[in-house]
Amino acid sequence: MKTALYQINSKYVHSSLAVWYLSAAVLERGFECEVLEGSINESEDVLFSRAVKSGARIIALSVYIWNVDIVLSLAERLKAHDS
Repeated sequence: MKTALYQINSKYVHSSLAVWYLSAAVLERGFECEVLEGSINESEDVLFSRAVKSGARIIALSVYIWNVDIVLSLAERLKAHDS
């Protein structure tokens, strides 16, 4: 089952290392994992589309103080899309 770790950064130049460390640990154990990255400067539709196109059955979202609103909204849309 494919898993995607999705982080939405404040800017592309400020990429967090958290999901990359998690991805390495998941891949090391033989599971399929992909890192998705976006920016709070992108539209929610673009972020949503990227997540859906990944084909991942599980999408984990990395939440920070600067992206909490968009992450909650994106999670709600992804949940409704899966139903």
